[in-house]
Amino acid sequence: MKKITLLVLFVAGFVNAQIVDIPDANFKNRLITIGVDTNMDGEIQVSEAAAVTGTLNVASQNIADLQGIEAFVNITGLNCFENLLTSLDVSSNTLLETLICSINNIEDLNLSNNLNLELLEAWENPLNDIDLSNCPSLERLSLSGTNLITLDCNNNSNLTALFIAGNQFLENVFIKNGSDESSGDIDFGSWTENWFLGNNPSLAYVCADQNQVADIQSFAGADYVVNSYCSFEPGGNYNTITGIAQFDVNNNGCDSGDIGIPYVGFAIDIDASSTGSSVYTDDTGTYNLYVNQIGTYSLTANFEEPDYFTVTPSPANIPVTAIDNSTTIQDFCVTANGIRPDAEVVIAPIFRSRPGFNATYQLVYKNKGNQTLSGTVDFVYNDTVLDFVSSTTTPDTQNTGLLSFDFVDLQPFESRFVDIVLNVNDPTETPPVNIDDILIFTGDIVIDQVEETPDDNTFEYVEVVVGAFDPNDITCLQGDVAPSTLIGGYLHYVINFENTGNAPAQNVVVTTEINPADFDVNTLQVLNASDEMSLAITNDLVEFTFENINLSSGGHGNILLKIRTNADLVTTDFVAADADIYFDFNFPITTNTANTTFETLSVDEFSTAQDVRLYPNPSDTIITIEARSAIQSITMYDIQGRAILSKEADHQTTSIDISSFADGMYFLVIKTDIGEFTKRVLKK
Repeated sequence: MKKITLLVLFVAGFVNAQIVDIPDANFKNRLITIGVDTNMDGEIQVSEAAAVTGTLNVASQNIADLQGIEAFVNITGLNCFENLLTSLDVSSNTLLETLICSINNIEDLNLSNNLNLELLEAWENPLNDIDLSNCPSLERLSLSGTNLITLDCNNNSNLTALFIAGNQFLENVFIKNGSDESSGDIDFGSWTENWFLGNNPSLAYVCADQNQVADIQSFAGADYVVNSYCSFEPGGNYNTITGIAQFDVNNNGCDSGDIGIPYVGFAIDIDASSTGSSVYTDDTGTYNLYVNQIGTYSLTANFEEPDYFTVTPSPANIPVTAIDNSTTIQDFCVTANGIRPDAEVVIAPIFRSRPGFNATYQLVYKNKGNQTLSGTVDFVYNDTVLDFVSSTTTPDTQNTGLLSFDFVDLQPFESRFVDIVLNVNDPTETPPVNIDDILIFTGDIVIDQVEETPDDNTFEYVEVVVGAFDPNDITCLQGDVAPSTLIGGYLHYVINFENTGNAPAQNVVVTTEINPADFDVNTLQVLNASDEMSLAITNDLVEFTFENINLSSGGHGNILLKIRTNADLVTTDFVAADADIYFDFNFPITTNTANTTFETLSVDEFSTAQDVRLYPNPSDTIITIEARSAIQSITMYDIQGRAILSKEADHQTTSIDISSFADGMYFLVIKTDIGEFTKRVLKK
């Protein structure tokens, strides 16, 4: 008898277990009213719930709790418009395509498993957050009258209509998803119409696909920022072409022991047609090219001195037959073509000279040849008005107005730098320094091999003393006026940026538009950057990206670059450059415009750094000295400052024989009709 009783209880429990728990009486009554209770027992069985297909309409029923909706696993639509709901979980309704839950009190909406959801209307709900990352099919979205601060639709690549008017607290909208939200059903509301007319008073930032930025910003005006920098990958579907460019140091084929080449650019062609765009390696030699167009992509390396190197492959042809989010790896191996030692030096201002304050200058030297180099780099300054304070590298030699730094094993493509801090005399010191005074700085590099192009072994930077300066600026290092001989040659620019806000900036992006009438964008070379950086060129727009820089308030960064001017410019023409600097989601800071005019300069107006040159250097016998004016005398000093050779002259070109002297460093003091110059010589 006990066994029979137990069996009856088991059967009863099994039957009860098949009943959907629906605590809200209004919800349950609505289900019964519309005929879900097919066996008419006053309960909703699991099987009865599962039998419901299409749209379940429970709108306007004073329902406070939709517990039990998880049993309706086969519905494709749910309309719970105008109820009393405070939360809604439809993650079990995986076939759901349409969800209308507007005019409720919903604070928590769970859409974590709704891969098929195409339409969501959730306006007039106190939502503080919403996660749409698992709704890839979403096409139309209506969210107004919410408490949202951030709306992220970056994963919703099918979104074509978005209504977000009337969100009082909404600050950020992310729609970098590869979709055109302006193409949706106008009756539903397009993003253009509803953002323009909508009441989102706190909206500060919209991140969109690059092709949408201009349109959105056109009606946004100055109300909020629009750009594509919330993510540094494109939205929607795309393929990735990636790899590393290495220099074969030991000439045995590129392998894991070889170095990556920083900031080398690859011109991009598609189906043998130029795109006008380039992708660059980062500081490790790695590049990433994101593509969303079918075709054969050709990548060709752009070197400043292409004859120095052999690139394999050249070009690299990568077929893309489908946009399927795949990744193709294409590496490049660069080998030396002959023996071509070549170095360059540049001086860039980081903090400009002000009377009575410290100024900072960056001495940058780079191996642009194909041989490993050792040598010395000098920084020359006016010691009478400038006092040496410190440098990031201790000088190996320090004399009056001269700081010398020895270096070894400078690899091809490698740049190094020294930041040098000098204190500027104030107007009460002797001699005084005042605003608008001129300061001249010279950098020299001497390597242990005979130079291929000695003209860039000396660099002169001329600076006008200022009373104040903008920490976010661009400077042409050749100045406001450059000799016409530089037409078709390189101009150097430094872009400085500083976080003047009160919080760290996670990302910093610097952009500059290259005018093709002024410059050849394909010649852009990065000499140095303060932090890890990537860059790309798209239709003459150069983008320098400092991702995860976390630049503190007051933190500073810089980019040093050079670019070749067009050879068809003429005397009196000028070239211009400026930059926009983005700190996270803020409006960009637009720098000054650096204008440089080409003029035919008289002898006494030529850059003093170019007034005297000597070659070969290093040398073991004869050194030739050339000057723009007549050379009066030459005196040679050893490293201890002792005069060991003197020569009188009265021509613009002369020579000296150093074959009798021991190997090592020496100084030449060259007196000309227009001034006195000190040059370093290496006897080898």
